[in-house]
Amino acid sequence: MITLPTHAQRHWVTAFAKALTALLLVSYAILGAGFTWLLSSGSPMVGAGVGAALGVVMSALLFATAGARRRSYDLWVRMSRRVSSTLAAYLTRLLFGVVAVAGLGGSKFELQRPRGASTNWQPKRPVPAEAYGSQHGLPDVPGKGWVRAYVSWGFKGGGVWILFVLPLIAMLGWVQTQEKGSFGGNIYTLY
Repeated sequence: MITLPTHAQRHWVTAFAKALTALLLVSYAILGAGFTWLLSSGSPMVGAGVGAALGVVMSALLFATAGARRRSYDLWVRMSRRVSSTLAAYLTRLLFGVVAVAGLGGSKFELQRPRGASTNWQPKRPVPAEAYGSQHGLPDVPGKGWVRAYVSWGFKGGGVWILFVLPLIAMLGWVQTQEKGSFGGNIYTLY
């Protein structure tokens, strides 16, 4: 989610208005072309032109004065922060839900000691020298990216559910705001 600073300078507001004007122009042009094609009422190019003109008129109405540009910027800031915090909370719950269901649904988590064994410890076998920098204990194959390694690890480890976690983490990183919260009083480190 695109969250913007609350205390904006004048050129930030101007850049926001220009970017939103371009977004309105393109989206109205696509909508105009789509409607004319869908309704078969004319040329999609004419519909795109009419839509683009409508987008310019809308942006002229939205950003007619400096005060209107500032109000639209402030509205975007408030709206984007609320939407991103709501989406972040929802995605966090969904992510924890996927992990909890995977744990209950028979993934290969070993939570208890096996019967008759005193420990779950298994000595690690030595790895080839080429694998020293790898996280997986296997040599990195040139041309094989981390996505393939992640997917193959998910299938080999019996945890296909892990494939659904990565997109959720990526979306969570996208919607979370970058601002750090302030700490309350009496926070100190122990050495």
